[in-house]
Amino acid sequence: AMSDPLRDGGLQAERTALAWWRTVLAGVVATAVVAVAADRAGQVVVVVGAALVALAIALAVVRHARRPLAEQLAPWSGLVLAAGAVLALAVLGLASAMSSILGRFS
Repeated sequence: AMSDPLRDGGLQAERTALAWWRTVLAGVVATAVVAVAADRAGQVVVVVGAALVALAIALAVVRHARRPLAEQLAPWSGLVLAAGAVLALAVLGLASAMSSILGRFS
């Protein structure tokens, strides 16, 4: 059987790995932005929450990197983590913004 020259599965793993690294980098940057903004507003609870999200992302990346390649390509566990991190950061950002807005009226 001849292989299809238009389909190169050899780069799929590399593309997937690069996509996950971009996701991790975006998560780290977003976490840092939320933490810095909350720190400037004196919101210690939000800073701690953002630090916990960053720690969860780091632990998940280390855990994911130690898996065999076949398991790394299974996207659901990483997708669930990424969605959870984005949701947690959104809640922390909203809590920080609402606290700042409500603090102006008191």
